[in-house]
Amino acid sequence: MIRNLPARLLFAAGFLGGSQLPKYLDGYRQYLAGRLQQARADLGLFQAIADRFHGGDLEALIRRHLESSDPAFRAEGEAIRTLADQVARLTEAMNGLQGNLPDQIVTLLRNGEPDAMAASWTLFQPGLVFTPEALLCAVVAGVVLALPALGLGRLFRRRSRRAAPT
Repeated sequence: MIRNLPARLLFAAGFLGGSQLPKYLDGYRQYLAGRLQQARADLGLFQAIADRFHGGDLEALIRRHLESSDPAFRAEGEAIRTLADQVARLTEAMNGLQGNLPDQIVTLLRNGEPDAMAASWTLFQPGLVFTPEALLCAVVAGVVLALPALGLGRLFRRRSRRAAPT
């Protein structure tokens, strides 16, 4: 039992850590949803102006601001552009988090918003989650951490058998 202790400890650590991933993803998704809701509300004010004066074309409103000779008006155009880009980026991120667990993990790793990830981590409260996704993550993480320790243990045992005097 002791000879496999490192592998067992690594499996336990991986199991506990891996079980937290779906919970963290849920918190991250909620955080992004809140940011997206606020960004949409903010952009909605400019969309209403675009509806009123540009036939609903937000791009026309942005161009009008950016083409102005007034630096303050151009700066507003840049702010509206940034807000529109933020809504598009957050919408894409939220869409990527609607799939299955492996797709969500890939989305987080490839396109995760660093600020949102850090804020979600700050707000994260670990807990035992017994959903199928959490258990699957737990087992996979446990195996991934334990396998190298098992392999190293077997390698050392083989070498020590070879080196032992006969």
